[in-house]
Amino acid sequence: MSGNSILPNEEKSLWTFFSGVQLHFTIGHNVSFCVVGDTMVLPDKFSTKYESVIAFGKAVEVSGGEKNEALLAFIDKYSSQYIEKGKEYIKNAGEKTKVIKICIEHITGKARR
Repeated sequence: MSGNSILPNEEKSLWTFFSGVQLHFTIGHNVSFCVVGDTMVLPDKFSTKYESVIAFGKAVEVSGGEKNEALLAFIDKYSSQYIEKGKEYIKNAGEKTKVIKICIEHITGKARR
């Protein structure tokens, strides 16, 4: 899995996946994660419609069962028709992938609609 993606879980935390990238923060420190939703340029208003949210919290690297659970959730969300193949992929490449959980402390959002 290259790049990164995000999946919310029930514990007010986010799982973020990294593979083949260098992490530029220290585990356990404060981090933020921004997601921008629908956007549309409004040329006649010299502006943009948008919606965005920023989650703030602490970064924690997960391992073992929690890491496997996160990777399986990723496969289920994006490749649900290939669960068994995904499990094999995790088995072969899981050690090369970092899973960072952001324990959310607060969230802000804004939009222009």
